[in-house]
Amino acid sequence: MANKPNFPKAVTPRGTGIYPRLNSPDTKYNKAGVYEVKLAMEPDEAGLDKLQQKVSDLIDAKYDEVVAELNANGKAGLAKKVTKRDLAEIFKPEEDDEGNETGRIIIKAKMTASGTNAKTGKPWTRKPNIFDAKGNLLKNPPLIGGGSVMKLSVELFPYYAANDKEVGVSFRLEAAQIIKLVSFGARDAAGYGFGEEDGDDLSSADEEFGADTGAGDDVDEDDDL
Repeated sequence: MANKPNFPKAVTPRGTGIYPRLNSPDTKYNKAGVYEVKLAMEPDEAGLDKLQQKVSDLIDAKYDEVVAELNANGKAGLAKKVTKRDLAEIFKPEEDDEGNETGRIIIKAKMTASGTNAKTGKPWTRKPNIFDAKGNLLKNPPLIGGGSVMKLSVELFPYYAANDKEVGVSFRLEAAQIIKLVSFGARDAAGYGFGEEDGDDLSSADEEFGADTGAGDDVDEDDDL
């Protein structure tokens, strides 16, 4: 019996999750369900260059394997048409709503949530393990929203897409470590498109106002509005 191939593992640099589906799978386009997350990283984030190099090396190795196999099977003409997926299509520059590059790099990782074992016929389900910043496994993780800072544990899967005659690498999601949680519906300033500006820091005053029992009192219906 052939052993299941062991694909390389990797832990991504820390980044910001975009539209993460880590708590429950998305079944809109795939009935089996898909857990997925886009991770936006700064280009100088520690470890990003090493991850890119690892992916590049895997693409080169897979390309050589595919070309050699095609040539061995008398398909030299097809072998000459095989191409390598550009790294910029795997590590994509992020663009804003106007199509301008933000400077961040985006990767996408996915996990299929269910299926059927081809040999036994038995159904299976799975989900990504979620850890907190201290490395604790969360049995009932909180709702993880966009803007959460995280790292991903992924399997690097080299593939050959025969229809496109292209060799590439995809990221198979295995687990996520949540470093800074942003719950669904909660956005920080960056989530609304705000950056830091020169001006007044009202955070202390905000806390004082919140402590004032008179702030935010209901208006009496008899008050003159």
